[in-house]
Amino acid sequence: MIKTIFNRIRLDYFLRNRINEYEHLIKTALDKGFEIMPHSQFYDLVKKNEIGSRKIVMIRQDIDQDPNYCREWLRVEKKYKIHTSYYFRLCTKHIPIMKEILDYGSDCGYHYEELASYAKRNHIKSASVLMDHFDAIRKEFSNNLQHLEAELGQKIHYIASHGDFANRKLKMPNHTFINREVLDDNGLIFEAYDAEFLENYSINIMDAGGPKFYNGPVSQLDALDQYQIVHILIHPKNWKANVYWNTYENCKRFIQGLKY
Repeated sequence: MIKTIFNRIRLDYFLRNRINEYEHLIKTALDKGFEIMPHSQFYDLVKKNEIGSRKIVMIRQDIDQDPNYCREWLRVEKKYKIHTSYYFRLCTKHIPIMKEILDYGSDCGYHYEELASYAKRNHIKSASVLMDHFDAIRKEFSNNLQHLEAELGQKIHYIASHGDFANRKLKMPNHTFINREVLDDNGLIFEAYDAEFLENYSINIMDAGGPKFYNGPVSQLDALDQYQIVHILIHPKNWKANVYWNTYENCKRFIQGLKY
């Protein structure tokens, strides 16, 4: 228990900037003949049945906190002329950075969490009960998306659901209320957890806290030697400590847990 707490403090407040490791990952993938592309490009390849024998790496950045770190990733991506996919929560939206991502040509989507937020706000702890509220959740989702698009001044085409402690308690991910009709009604092209994505990955590797910094059977680098289609999911907090954001999220999680 003490070791776990110490490790959490070390990662949340003292983790050095790992941007050189990110650059090494990008360079290694390119040197090994991989194409690095955003979700939107891969989705088009899937729809056109044009994947074939191409070696592909996709990088999805879920901006759960510290939106400013996006500029570290962007600097590397611009250096190597590659594009990735960024997804912002309402609490991490940063309009200038989002516009910079779009202007560069990478994906910039909505990292939504209305299902969990609705459940916590209304103290709903049963998945079956929550399903009766899907119409209200869908309306809230549409309103939030429209407000975000208005601030951004551009249409958002892509979404990816966020994971919250409430989702784990409910055993119901945030994307449960999303279907093709919801996507079409909101002018959306895809949800990042669509089967069309997942069924065409060779492996999905998510980053994590130290000492390994990855969650899966192999590391991101080792996957490049073993798989054809490599999907990598990363979050700012696992690449550099940010005292403000980590403290904010830890306190928010504690308070919401008590209320829920």
